[in-house]
Amino acid sequence: MPPTASPGHSSGGESGRTASHRFTVLGPLRVHDGSAEMPVGAPPLQAVLAVLLLRARTPVSARELIAAV
Repeated sequence: MPPTASPGHSSGGESGRTASHRFTVLGPLRVHDGSAEMPVGAPPLQAVLAVLLLRARTPVSARELIAAV
């Protein structure tokens, strides 16, 4: 099974609801919002998102991002 990350994300606003997304980074980058797969964007954006997901909860400088993608 490919690695996934499922950070909770507060939607803000008055409802106080929490959205949860699942990210798959092995094979094609995929984002699921709990009910459907969401579009990820152009390949350069996918590369940046993949780097950030693989280094979750770790600060990543712009220099490190540029070097990684």
